[in-house]
Amino acid sequence: MSVARRAIVASSMVGLWATTGWGCSSSSLPPLAGATTDSGVAVPDAPGDTGKPDGALVDAGVGDGSAGDVAEGAAPQPPPICPTTAAWGNGTALAISTGEDTFGAITPDERTIVWTSGGDAGGFTVYVADRTGPSVPFANPTVVPLAADGFVPGALAVSPDGLRVAALAPGMGFFLLTRSARGSAFGGSMTTTELATINDELSESETVDELGDPVFGQADQTFYYSRYSAAGGAIPTIFEATRTGTMPWGDGTPLSGPAVEETDAGQRRRPTGISADDRTLFYWDDATGAEMMAWRPTSTASFTTAASIGPRTGAQPNSACTAIYYSAAAGAGTGLFVAARQ
Repeated sequence: MSVARRAIVASSMVGLWATTGWGCSSSSLPPLAGATTDSGVAVPDAPGDTGKPDGALVDAGVGDGSAGDVAEGAAPQPPPICPTTAAWGNGTALAISTGEDTFGAITPDERTIVWTSGGDAGGFTVYVADRTGPSVPFANPTVVPLAADGFVPGALAVSPDGLRVAALAPGMGFFLLTRSARGSAFGGSMTTTELATINDELSESETVDELGDPVFGQADQTFYYSRYSAAGGAIPTIFEATRTGTMPWGDGTPLSGPAVEETDAGQRRRPTGISADDRTLFYWDDATGAEMMAWRPTSTASFTTAASIGPRTGAQPNSACTAIYYSAAAGAGTGLFVAARQ
């Protein structure tokens, strides 16, 4: 894809995102980084980017989200799965990437990945690829049957077992496509039963105009997403819903804490991934133009601190938080990358 074509595609995607809850306030895609050279050798994600958190943790005045950060008298907590000192190496391009790809989601065991590809003539295609383990290549990707005008590009999630893909219908809320087993094709029938309570927030709240940014928790018992007010206003934007077993998701509750709360209606904080212990949230921060990691001392506490990990768009961790997957620049386009924790 030419540079000019990529600019047109980026503008088209932003137009969709801006009206559906994924939207950026700028006129182009969030900056991407982590490219490889023509020889496939990884190069730094950005000038001077070592993969380490950029500067000190954000000081919220309430601790650093570490194991010792719990209320007085509470039981001690183990260290978070994603350390507050986490540093990430240079990204390596995935072989399945075409150079016209936007990362969607990956399962905690790194065996199933979904992403959006293309953009020529305004069309986008969702792909899924499976593999038997994180040390082997992905099999050839197959198409997830979503009409180009029936979903919001980039706003994708995949369940931990790789059998459900959550997507966002413009102005209508979330829906699922399902399949019977890994390696098999996804069906084209959309279902909303599992997400009906969350979708009802659109009609039940006068302040909620759009939903967006779906993220499955790694145990499939939490679901993170965004709620936006198209008219603006300072409202909580990142929500967490829970459930028991395979029941439908309940009402979402807002995530709290200065590390994740939005302070400007035009500068979104968009959830992209969550650690296995639900204590480290990955999100894209419009205000800083960077991917962030935010920590809380327990899975029900407020997020107290955050640190930038640079322009690694859409980052999601594996179950051990030893690797992250994300979108990055690849020549004149964008690609799919993985980086290991150092």
